Amino acid sequence: WVSAQTVRANGAEGTILNHAEHKISLQQLEECLTIAKENGLMTVVCADSVNEAKAIARLGVSPEFIAIEPPELIGGKVSVSEAKPEVVSAAVDEIRKIKNMPVLCGAGVNNAGDVTKALELGASGVLVSSAVVTSKDPKAALLGLLRGIETFK
Repeated sequence: WVSAQTVRANGAEGTILNHAEHKISLQQLEECLTIAKENGLMTVVCADSVNEAKAIARLGVSPEFIAIEPPELIGGKVSVSEAKPEVVSAAVDEIRKIKNMPVLCGAGVNNAGDVTKALELGASGVLVSSAVVTSKDPKAALLGLLRGIETFK
């Protein structure tokens, strides 16, 4: 909805593409990835399933990260790492067969335990929004999530 040039000109270093709220075709996605790279933007591309994640990994232009996010869990209180751990581990395994690319776990990540579980399933990190931005204390919410990384180590 906003051009890469505008995003970059306003100080952003990266962008999220193909979120469940704004799905685009693989052809459009590849074009957007190219434009993002031309403008020096890192990219996170959301996939709603393992099959979509595999298709994204096979594109000619690669994002820096693929985030696996089943749409029915976005913004909820149950993390994909709890509700559908097999989706996270399968996405990690299948993407690594195609390209050595980090996979993020998104959808319903609300606490440190969700983060730890995502890392245990092979994700390189998490993609969060609702748990932080809707919190009465976003800084505390973010710091709480970070404790999941400490627990994993």
